[in-house]
Amino acid sequence: MPAKAKKEMALRPGLWLYLEDGSNKLVLDQVDARILRFVGEKKSITESARAVSISYRNAWDRIRGMERRLGFKVVVTQVGGPSGGSAELTEKASLLLSDFRSLRKQLFNLMEDEAIPRRRKEHGTSLTARVVGVEYKRKFARVRLALPKDSVVEVSVSKDATEGRPIRAGDQVRVLIRPEPSLRA
Repeated sequence: MPAKAKKEMALRPGLWLYLEDGSNKLVLDQVDARILRFVGEKKSITESARAVSISYRNAWDRIRGMERRLGFKVVVTQVGGPSGGSAELTEKASLLLSDFRSLRKQLFNLMEDEAIPRRRKEHGTSLTARVVGVEYKRKFARVRLALPKDSVVEVSVSKDATEGRPIRAGDQVRVLIRPEPSLRA
C-alpha cells in the first residue's frame, strides 16, 4: 500500500517578543501581555486567566512578578462584594501594553511587507539588514539592526554563532526568521 502523501503545510514567520531590563532579565513576555490585555478587557483576573488558558494562581504569580520586575503596580483590584471583585490596569501598565502591542504589530507588518527585499526559504524568511550597533556580552552579542523603512530592531546572537566572524557596525547581514508557534498579545 503506498504511503499517504503529506498535505503541504503553509508556513509563515513567527516571533516571540519579550522585553528585558538593562541586565538582560525578562520583564514582560507575550503571555504577560495577554494577561494584561484580558484584565483590561474583562476587568477580571479569573476571566483573564481563563482566556490565556492558565490557572488563576499562575496569572496572579505572573502579575506579581511583572510588578516586582517593573517596580510599579500593573493591576489594581477590588475585593468581592455583592457583584464580585474587579481588576483594572494601572495607567503605566496600559501604556506599557500599548507600546508592546504596537511594537509587535510593527514587527509582524515588517515581516509581511512584500516591498522588503528578502528570500523566502522552506525553513523561514530572511531579511537583509545593516548592523548599526553591537554590544558583546559574555555568552552573546546584542545586535541593533537597521531594517528597511527606518525600522530598527535589536536581536541577541549567541557567541557560538559569531565565533571567528565578529559582527561590526556597518556590516550587511541576513536575518533568518523561522516559523514557530506564537501567542497573540
